[in-house]
Amino acid sequence: MKLGMILVLFILLVIIVQTFGSYHRRFSGDRNENGNENGNGALNRESFRIINETSSITFTYISTPGSIEPSPSNILAPNGGENFFELPFVLGSWISRTVFYIGTFPDGSNAGTLQFTLDERNLFVSGRYFRSTSITAVSVPVGTIENTSSLRLIIRDNTALF
Repeated sequence: MKLGMILVLFILLVIIVQTFGSYHRRFSGDRNENGNENGNGALNRESFRIINETSSITFTYISTPGSIEPSPSNILAPNGGENFFELPFVLGSWISRTVFYIGTFPDGSNAGTLQFTLDERNLFVSGRYFRSTSITAVSVPVGTIENTSSLRLIIRDNTALF
């Protein structure tokens, strides 16, 4: 009876290993849903890029519970300043974080709020790794416009107003 139980457990173990495989083997560098190359898998994921192309507004990140920190700093300077965000990697989950910045003009007056949501989904389907990303719910200060792709948000002066 014990030999039969061991045999059944061994067969179940083989089935589980064949079904799920090893973590290392499955992250083999497939293309994600956005057409981005993942290189060696999740370890080489691209970051979300936020670019400030306004001529005078400085954006300062506001920390929120459960959120993430921008890199390299909490300041998004005008004239090409960039910040990068990377969401936590959780396989099989949809991760979403809303980010807030306060904008100020050079004289210190309030320029308004920049707000957006970063979304990322990491999945294995039929033995292949897929990553789906988006930047949604974008709200920019009055006098600015935004240009958004799946991994990049650019804030610019709205020259049509001037």
